[in-house]
Amino acid sequence: MQFKLKMEDAKFFKDLINAVASLLDEATFRVTQEGLFLRGMDPSHVAMVDLVLPRDLFEEFYCDEEIFFCVPVGSLIRLLKRVKAKETLELSLEESKLFISIIGRYNRTFSIMTLEPEKEEIPVPKIQFTAKVKLETEILKSIVEDAALVGTHLTIHAEGDKLSFVGKNELHQSTAELTKDNFLEFEVETESTATFSLTYLSEIVRMASATSEIVEVAFSTDMPLKLVFRPPKGGTITFFLAPRIEVA
Repeated sequence: MQFKLKMEDAKFFKDLINAVASLLDEATFRVTQEGLFLRGMDPSHVAMVDLVLPRDLFEEFYCDEEIFFCVPVGSLIRLLKRVKAKETLELSLEESKLFISIIGRYNRTFSIMTLEPEKEEIPVPKIQFTAKVKLETEILKSIVEDAALVGTHLTIHAEGDKLSFVGKNELHQSTAELTKDNFLEFEVETESTATFSLTYLSEIVRMASATSEIVEVAFSTDMPLKLVFRPPKGGTITFFLAPRIEVA
């Protein structure tokens, strides 16, 4: 056995993987004595996800050396759909198989053949953000859903003590305007505007909203968007989304 992890709340892990599945077809996990980690980009290299689960999130954690393993995300999601409330999850790796045990009224175990892992770590973008806010995830989710009704892209504009979110196409437009009072934290250094694909943003926010009631949003003019979800149980799941640059 190369590692063994046990998490008491199997649904929590399922929600995290559902969020990852919004971007990735295959996921390379890294297990060390510090925890379980995943960082990957979507096939088009438009978006990135960075998942950090420290070892104290697990009831049992055995790993005596750094291990990489890769699995098809779709296969993992199909198995995790079998998880019910108040069930426990165990993950272990033996040779080229990932074993997933779901422990509840009775125990069942599934296995997935692993793929060749990508061991070269993707660097996290280093960006000086000029607008950083924290708000309820449901508010952002509702804004994104409204914008998706009328457009394919969302423009976020920060100025003074306001943020506006505009989705539009040739015929229709959706506008949401929030003031400083709508946010849990609000910091805008300078006027900032950026536009992002709703195809990606809708899926990210929809799936990741199950992990945390609060989301941190950061952006700068024509720079990637950063979304950070911090589940109450611990850990973080961070997304970066490249902007759409308008060509004059």
